[in-house]
Amino acid sequence: RDAGALGRRMSPRVLVVEYHPLVVTGLELALRARDWRVATTSGPDARAVVALAGEFRPDCVLLDLHLGDELGDGLALIGPLRATGAPVVMLTAETDPLLLASCVEAGAEGWIGKDAFLDRIVAAVEDVLAGRPLLGIAARAALLDDLRVRREGLTRALSPFQPLTPRGRRGLGCPGE
Repeated sequence: RDAGALGRRMSPRVLVVEYHPLVVTGLELALRARDWRVATTSGPDARAVVALAGEFRPDCVLLDLHLGDELGDGLALIGPLRATGAPVVMLTAETDPLLLASCVEAGAEGWIGKDAFLDRIVAAVEDVLAGRPLLGIAARAALLDDLRVRREGLTRALSPFQPLTPRGRRGLGCPGE
């Protein structure tokens, strides 16, 4: 985002994409109390979330990774939300480093745990708005390298099953079959 455009605004615009009503309400009230402009959504589908982002034009998106049965996986929303021009920060209870690395790989600036205090969430959004990274260069590289190594290991582990027919792989319970 253009820092000058943000400076001309009185307060940042934050879009919260979250499934849990209590988290949404608490975060919305807390950010509005700081005179931030806040929009919230949990769908009903990805198209509606991206449409709202296009209309609201947030300076930052706080996105949960697990968005319930109807909306599904927040990972798939990172790219479309970034395409609206807003940086995306994951706000999640997820602790699996490989899932978090997948979010970074998809374009998220980083993540904040849902156990964080409000001041930490505000500081992270302010850092992103100021162009400061949430992850250091070395931490980001290590995270993505671990993801690559894990994927290569999975590919090697599954390679003996590749000559099987789809029916044979299903019979063995191979992933994705």
